[in-house]
Amino acid sequence: MKYFGLIFAGLSVAFILLTAFCVFKSLQKRLYRAVFIRKIGEFGDKRAHMAFFPTYMILSVADMVVWTFRKRRMELFKSVYAGRFDRLINFTEKKDKVLSALLKAYLYPENNLKQIRRELYLTPGDTRFFIMAGLDAEAKNNFKKLRLIVNKLSALKLNAPTKALFLYLSAKICLYDGDMYAASRNAVMAAGLFKKQKALREEAAAYMLLGEIYRFCAVHDVAQMMYDSAHKLYQASSSYTGAASSLAAKAMLLAGQERFDEAADLFRQSRQTFKMLKLTVKEAEIINQTALLNLMRGRLSASVKYAQKARDKHKSADNIQGEAYADELLALSFLKQQDYTRAIDYAAAAQKKYKKVENYAAWLDAAFVEAESWFKLQKLPASAHVCRRIIKMSNQHKTNFHIANTYTLLGLIYIRLQDFRRAEKLFKHSLDKEQADKRYSGIAADYVNLAQIEKHAGNGTLARHYLLSALDEAKKYNDDNMCDIINGQLEKLA
Repeated sequence: MKYFGLIFAGLSVAFILLTAFCVFKSLQKRLYRAVFIRKIGEFGDKRAHMAFFPTYMILSVADMVVWTFRKRRMELFKSVYAGRFDRLINFTEKKDKVLSALLKAYLYPENNLKQIRRELYLTPGDTRFFIMAGLDAEAKNNFKKLRLIVNKLSALKLNAPTKALFLYLSAKICLYDGDMYAASRNAVMAAGLFKKQKALREEAAAYMLLGEIYRFCAVHDVAQMMYDSAHKLYQASSSYTGAASSLAAKAMLLAGQERFDEAADLFRQSRQTFKMLKLTVKEAEIINQTALLNLMRGRLSASVKYAQKARDKHKSADNIQGEAYADELLALSFLKQQDYTRAIDYAAAAQKKYKKVENYAAWLDAAFVEAESWFKLQKLPASAHVCRRIIKMSNQHKTNFHIANTYTLLGLIYIRLQDFRRAEKLFKHSLDKEQADKRYSGIAADYVNLAQIEKHAGNGTLARHYLLSALDEAKKYNDDNMCDIINGQLEKLA
């Protein structure tokens, strides 16, 4: 009995010590995880081009450090807390070469790009490689590459963290393709999984994406809720860059609702943050958006001024994508000013740069500005040539570009060329596209154009039928001005 008591006491002490050790390690793990997530995130906000480094990968690194020797552990903790990551990368390399390479890719892409590529391609079947390659492609708007990566990920076995990231990247592709239902479904599922993992930055990014989707669908109240949710999450994760980006996104939403003063104020706040952090590209993006805001307000001189300033900043930072968008805004501004020659020059420059970065959706937008400008100059063969290039590119690359507008413009060109049969086919083709997308304004315009062709052919009854159809569509979106125009044309037929 005496020995039994001693054994029991010894086991009790051992149990207490083991429990204390486990509690200590659990608290230590929580501390290390929180610090690593925050510090890597803060560093990435200022220097990395990707939206975030996946939280589950950071947790893996933190857990490795927690279980190393005390002296080494403290050295690594102090260096990470100070925002220095070389020691962490070297330590991780001995444990997990792929994870170490991914950290390099995120933290120091400009210095280690060739080495990173070599290391990553040694293990092409690693899911983490595809995740990071996908985030890199997303950041560069390289949707061709992103599509390939998403397709490869869909064939792999994914755990909860990688599935969330897969859904997020899939939603990006769906948005680019114009499939809003699939985009919103994937983004909502991704946000839910991120929430369960307490991956705040990823959850915020998913809400930002949802805001973009609902803004595109003109569901303004829901879009604003998404941006506000993202803003709170970014603030909770100490992401000043993310918070500023969410303000800029909300500003674009308000601009679309013609709440211009509120939008301008949010743009100012966002730009001040990026300027303070010395993030030239981010600041230049806000200047581009300010140019667009002025374009929407009809302040064309201000729009040109801001777009030129943004263009210079993007050029100094060697950001081709941002420079191309500035060119496109300049083209739009000069188109509105009826300076069609300069509009054509800037639209052509934008197309060249968009093609270089393989952003075909933006290329199509810029090409349409060029086609419109040639049309305004009465250079009909040149305008028709650009329209055919747009249709060809649209068939080659699936995007959310509204190709119906191009068929309508080409139809108007053939009306001017007195080729009414071809114009009729083009307007009907446009009508099919508009009806598929439920764009009532476009449907009404196509019916009016078809009515003009029938009126010219002397088919008054069919012309009247088309005008009445156009009137029904115009009433659906409460366009009183369009209704007045159509009623006036109906009176002339009477």
